[in-house]
Amino acid sequence: MPTDKGPIVILALNGWADAGASGSGLAEYLIDHYEGEEILRIDDERYFNFQDVRPIQRMRAEGMSIDWPAVILHRLHLPGQDVILGYGSEPSLYWRTFISEFQASVKGLEPSVVVTLGAQLVDIPHTRPFPWGVYSTDPQLVADHPQIEPLEYNGPTSALAVLCAELDAQHIPTAQAWVSVPHYVADPPNPKAQLALLEALRDCFGLELESDGLPDASQTWEEQITQLTGQSPEIGTYVNQLETAFDDEAEQESNSGQVVEEIEKFLRDLGEDRD
Repeated sequence: MPTDKGPIVILALNGWADAGASGSGLAEYLIDHYEGEEILRIDDERYFNFQDVRPIQRMRAEGMSIDWPAVILHRLHLPGQDVILGYGSEPSLYWRTFISEFQASVKGLEPSVVVTLGAQLVDIPHTRPFPWGVYSTDPQLVADHPQIEPLEYNGPTSALAVLCAELDAQHIPTAQAWVSVPHYVADPPNPKAQLALLEALRDCFGLELESDGLPDASQTWEEQITQLTGQSPEIGTYVNQLETAFDDEAEQESNSGQVVEEIEKFLRDLGEDRD
C-alpha cells in the first residue's frame, strides 16, 4: 500500500483482545528492531485501574523508577515507509473519554489506514500454521485488497474496535488484523503468533517489515510446547485430535477452492465460446 497519502498507523494494546500478548508482543519487537521516536504518550491515571494493570518498578543506576501504564504513539524509521506504531495497555476506565482523546491524535496524523492487531483463543494445535485474517468495514479497502474481508463480527469488543468505529464515522479507513492462538498456550510470549501478524501486515499492506529472529524464536517456542505437551498422554492425545481436525478442515477448504476454480474456468470458457 503506498504511503504517499499518509502514514500507516498500526495499533496494538495488551488486554482482553490480545491473547498471548501477540499483537503487543509484535509491537515490542518492532520497537526494539527499528529506530524511531515517541510522538505521543497518554498516561492519564483516570484511564487505568492500577490493581489490574500495575505500574512497573525498574532499578537503574540513578535509583528506582516507575513506568506507569500508558498508550504510546511511536514513529518507526523504515526506509521509504511512513509507519506509526501505537502500543501499550488497554484502558480499564473512561473508554469514551480516552477514545475521544486518542482518536483526535490519530486523526491528526492524517493516516492512509489504521490497522489494529488482535489475537483470539481457538481450538487449533500449536504445530500448525496459525490462521490470520484481516477485516474492514471500508468497501474501498476490501475492494482494493483481496486478502481483506468484510468485517461481520457482532459481540463484545475491545477499546481498539471502538476506536475503529469512531474513525470509520470520520471516513478514515480502518482494518483489524487477527491471529488465532491455541487456547492451551494462552500465556505470553508467543513469537509464532507475532510472526503470523507480521505476515498479515506484509501481505495485506505491502509493508517491508523484517522478521529477524522471529522465525527461529517461533520454531524454538513450538519445540518447547511440543516437549511440554508430550509429558502428558492426555494432553498429547488432545493435541493429536486438534491436528487431525485442522488437517481435515484444510483439505476440505482446498477441495472447495479447486471446485470454485473449475467453475470459474468453465464459465470463462463458456463465455469465450459464445463470443
